[in-house]
Amino acid sequence: MPDHAAQAPRAGGGLTGRSPRGRASRAARPGKPVAARDALARLLTRLGLSEELERWRAVTEWPEIVGEYLATHTSARSVSRETLWVEVESPAWMHELTYLKRELLARVENRLGTRRIRDIRFTLRET
Repeated sequence: MPDHAAQAPRAGGGLTGRSPRGRASRAARPGKPVAARDALARLLTRLGLSEELERWRAVTEWPEIVGEYLATHTSARSVSRETLWVEVESPAWMHELTYLKRELLARVENRLGTRRIRDIRFTLRET
């Protein structure tokens, strides 16, 4: 077969959603409609990503969690396992926030509705 020729689809249905015997594949069978939100939630759970996604809410919702004043001096950057990493603008803010760590963890837990974040680490913002 020439290099530029298209190959036939492999067993399993290719793009049609049909098996080699012409029957609809399991994923393509008609049934009750499922909301995209529910289908995505099931997929994330099956892939083991739902808890990680829940933790990332702490990053994306950081300004709402801490309020406008703290959000102007800090920014949540990442989550590693159960640790939220937050950049701060100065050593003085880093020092201050270590005293507020328990309160901030409680706010995160309250916002997420679960204790997915168990620690917050502060780093200096690069200038």
